[in-house]
Amino acid sequence: MEVVASRGPAYGGEPVTEAEIHELDTAGRRAVFAAGKTIDPSQLAGFDYLGVSLGLPAIADRIAWKTFIKAFHTDTSGTRGWNVRLIQAGLDGPFEPMTRRGKPFTFGHFHVEPGEDALLLDYGAGDNPALDPVRTLRDPVVSVDGTPNLLLGYSLVALGPWTLTTPSWFTLRRLRPTSERIRAHVLGASNR
Repeated sequence: MEVVASRGPAYGGEPVTEAEIHELDTAGRRAVFAAGKTIDPSQLAGFDYLGVSLGLPAIADRIAWKTFIKAFHTDTSGTRGWNVRLIQAGLDGPFEPMTRRGKPFTFGHFHVEPGEDALLLDYGAGDNPALDPVRTLRDPVVSVDGTPNLLLGYSLVALGPWTLTTPSWFTLRRLRPTSERIRAHVLGASNR
């Protein structure tokens, strides 16, 4: 399913698709991000989003991954989520989780913090091991069109008083309700 959103004032309001965002350079992604909207974190809850990594060299995509899932859940602590490693099958799927010891490979837990201009996926507030470097990540995320269907974000690294911008950008497209198998694994593992 191709998601079409408005490019906003920076692009004269013309529609932009997920595929077009994938082709943009960093300046183009920044313009789409600046025209984006913040949404209520609860609009993400209960859904898996297909993530596509952008901005990194091709070798990094081959070594790590190009596609991934970000799953979102709301409970008494607010809206939070986790990443799911996928078997790499291209942008058209299928989108099947990798497994480790027979269980879905999940990592990079985060809390979703509302903001004035963007949501913030805060990995430092997530349920990650104390020495896991992922705890330094912060991902500002906006809705491309004001709905929860297509999101654009990038990664920052927080090191003490410094925040460093990385070249890593990503799109998130609402894919499906969160997998009950994976949700049970993640929530059961953290006793929540």
